[in-house]
Amino acid sequence: MAKKFFYCFCILLLINSFAKAQPDLTPPAIQYVTAVSSTKVDILFDEPLDNNSANIFSNYLANNGLGMPVSARTDAENPSLVHLTFENVFINGYAYTLLINDVKDLAGNAIKNATSSFNFFVPHQYDIVIDELMSDPSPGVGLPDFEWIELKNTSSFPINLNGWRISDLTSTSGPLSEIVLQPDSFLIVCTSSALSALTSFGKAISITKFPSLDNGGDLISVADANGNIIHAVQYTDDWYQNELKKDGGWSLEMIDTKNPCGGFSNWIASKDKSGGTPGRKNSQEAVNKDEQAPGLLNAFATNSTTVTLVFNEPLDSLKPLQQQHTHLIMG
Repeated sequence: MAKKFFYCFCILLLINSFAKAQPDLTPPAIQYVTAVSSTKVDILFDEPLDNNSANIFSNYLANNGLGMPVSARTDAENPSLVHLTFENVFINGYAYTLLINDVKDLAGNAIKNATSSFNFFVPHQYDIVIDELMSDPSPGVGLPDFEWIELKNTSSFPINLNGWRISDLTSTSGPLSEIVLQPDSFLIVCTSSALSALTSFGKAISITKFPSLDNGGDLISVADANGNIIHAVQYTDDWYQNELKKDGGWSLEMIDTKNPCGGFSNWIASKDKSGGTPGRKNSQEAVNKDEQAPGLLNAFATNSTTVTLVFNEPLDSLKPLQQQHTHLIMG
């Protein structure tokens, strides 16, 4: 037994010596480059960096009129992350290429002529939509017994959801942490207690104060870091369009994300055998265009200068404010 232990100990010493004898000869590699504001870019490398070289702003150069940043600094908590600040403002939706030279790792290996692209994109209304929600997970059909909503990026650009919040009629969640949602991809949003169970279904993130989704109906909205509402859904249990499925265990799925304000006609209970499709394409996805103009249901004066119009469906929030789209007939 003693000989066997001594033999194993010697093998471990040899392996350790061999590992120590292998020097780090590989320069740091770029994991991603992302614009976090109209003048700031974050670069994540695959290993900790030498601060002296990483903080030299002339080691970075961007094309299309940006030039070198005015400052470069490594993150105080993550030595693999570098924050760049540029003087010129990024053009919305424009693609840039960043060239990096002479940034070193802790072993002194320098990166040479490495490039990575990035763009700055300010999301507009409906670039992120709520395209599925599980408000009544019990009795379960095949999914974990937790409430969740699913967000989809319908734009052509990656969108950083850092600071975004989810609200219902009575509460607002804490902010989402740093996460980039790629075009045509999905994100499951849930409570911290549900995260481990839902991560196996797709990309997921938890938020504090996740709103409770009422079984019979609720108004759920998603807002960006500046408080602008990007999408909202006011659902009812009639939207399941199935008496059995509305009793629990089935998600509500948006049929056509290009018709985000379609309401009842654009939502239906999932037909997936598990009860929903978190983190992936909806089982009920189809073309479902809204080809009917909104109808005026009622109009009434709320005071001497204000008239309220009630329509039969949600409206584009910008067009009613434009005079050429608004006609008030008074007899």
